[in-house]
Amino acid sequence: MFKKTLIATALLAVGFNASAALTAVNASAADATVGELVSVEGTAVGSAVSLGNLSVTTSDAAKTTYNSLAGVSIELAGGTFNPASAITLNIIENAGANDLTLVPADYAVTFKTSSRAEIALTAAGLAKITAAAVTSTNNLVVGGIALNAADIAANAAITVAVEADSTIPGVDLETGSGVLATGKQQFSTAALFADGTTSGKTVSKIDVAQSRAYFATGTLTKSSTITATLESAATEINGATVLAASQAITWTLNGDLSFLDADADGKLDTGTSITVADDAVATTATGVTVAADMQSVSFTSASPAFALLGTGSVANDRQVAFTISSDGVRVIPATAFTIDAAMAYTDAATLGRSYAAAGISAGAWSLNGDGATISFLPFGDAFSQSVTVTNTGTVDGTISVDWTYNGVTTPTTLTSIAVANSVTDISSELRTMAASAGIVGNAGLAIIVNSPQGQIQIDALYYSKADGDRGVVLTGGANTN
Repeated sequence: MFKKTLIATALLAVGFNASAALTAVNASAADATVGELVSVEGTAVGSAVSLGNLSVTTSDAAKTTYNSLAGVSIELAGGTFNPASAITLNIIENAGANDLTLVPADYAVTFKTSSRAEIALTAAGLAKITAAAVTSTNNLVVGGIALNAADIAANAAITVAVEADSTIPGVDLETGSGVLATGKQQFSTAALFADGTTSGKTVSKIDVAQSRAYFATGTLTKSSTITATLESAATEINGATVLAASQAITWTLNGDLSFLDADADGKLDTGTSITVADDAVATTATGVTVAADMQSVSFTSASPAFALLGTGSVANDRQVAFTISSDGVRVIPATAFTIDAAMAYTDAATLGRSYAAAGISAGAWSLNGDGATISFLPFGDAFSQSVTVTNTGTVDGTISVDWTYNGVTTPTTLTSIAVANSVTDISSELRTMAASAGIVGNAGLAIIVNSPQGQIQIDALYYSKADGDRGVVLTGGANTN
């Protein structure tokens, strides 16, 4: 009975300490909440990612129970140990008087699974612990952790759970956890807008009052510029890439450029152009390649070097600006743009790798008016239509209509004007246009008025002459943002 009481008392004391928590931090991490950043692009395939020391702080000021420390167990979540891991253990007292310098003979490391390592003190290590009589807060320092490169993924954290194991089997002195490492996308591609932001938005407004032949940017212009940037992260990253002396980046701008090729010969018409400027090259048309379908244009920035040095490098970026110029006599389409970027580079193991970003939103061209879309309206001798434009503002507006019929969209401009503070009936002019174009049956109409947004209301209905039925057609927002 006496022995059982002693054991129960010892378990109670250890259980009290187990309620406290260790704090685990990667000593190489600038931000403990994400741990050590590891480059997704720079980490060599199949390699080991060696990390900084894991510093584990005990929670209580007085840790006499650490004299019963049997070892430390660490278990990863989201990652696995690489065989190159050469795990070490040291114990440091914050006061500095009783630091323990352990040597490999003081502990034995066993990998129970690919994600769990147990560091057990040997008789020599236990003797050092007992002799030290550590009485104040300690740091358990675990070094030599190496991860498998395959576990590194963008924005994916690898966490670690730590147990301070007691000499009493199955009992932990304390437990805790922390973030060991997080995969970091070292390269990023984005459009760069005039206001310094990189989110998708309108690049240029097409002026409706000028028959959509010009852009409206305060003053009328025949050109619009779209800028993209490729950047390397401005942070110290484990496994950061090291590029060659000169690095080429191929940029592709995707969007509807067919209006620059009226004769459909797959080439830019005389009087139109697409030029490019980058960090090293002034505005030029040399090296600019327009796709035959006029849906993209590409350019390769060959120099200067997009130098991305290793750990400790500062941010680097490369920019390219595509300028698209019309001739003032053709209709500029409302269209959205995306950017692609591709680059070859060398990773931390000097192996050739490639980076590619596709479909990055680069904004859009839109119309500088207000209006609505009529999803369908029937035309022909069997129907009559009523379409009105209500302008509640103080500015008269030119009215343009994009007709969609049989899979083809045709832009037109009405002679009717949306008079300020008035209701304008455009039914007759629409019927005449439809008859002239041979439109019989349903057509879609996007009606845009060159007036401030929020001041135009479009209403439409049709009348079936055969049975006298009337239908009100709902309208939606036009592409005027």
